[in-house]
Amino acid sequence: MGAPDEITAKAIFGETGSETSIAIIFGYDDGTMATLYSSFRTAGGIGCDLLCEKGNLYFSRGRDMSQRLNVALNGQENKEYSLLPDGMGYQFEAAEVMKCLDEGKLESDVVPLSFSRDLMKTLDRIRKAARIVFPAD
Repeated sequence: MGAPDEITAKAIFGETGSETSIAIIFGYDDGTMATLYSSFRTAGGIGCDLLCEKGNLYFSRGRDMSQRLNVALNGQENKEYSLLPDGMGYQFEAAEVMKCLDEGKLESDVVPLSFSRDLMKTLDRIRKAARIVFPAD
């Protein structure tokens, strides 16, 4: 979907001034949207739901780092896949950095610098929309 064309965000702040919950809506010019929610105040778990025309994908992660994918396609029986990875995935990032260094590359073909820049711009837009201000601002 790429960088959103429009961002709406609302944060709830705790006693320390740090945000404790945030709700975000990404709007795209083609009429699609994405909603995100994060909170330290609720026990909603760690996951992601992708709701699509032909079915839905439900990703979840347990406290033991186990991961589950439930595939619910319209008119078909649900399928569930489970995985207990060796870590949080950082080993793949580290391996890619080492590969790039070995090959003399300044950036990765897997996740180029432009992706990181676009992500930072999106995070800054979320902060602005939610009125999140850091001391260094």
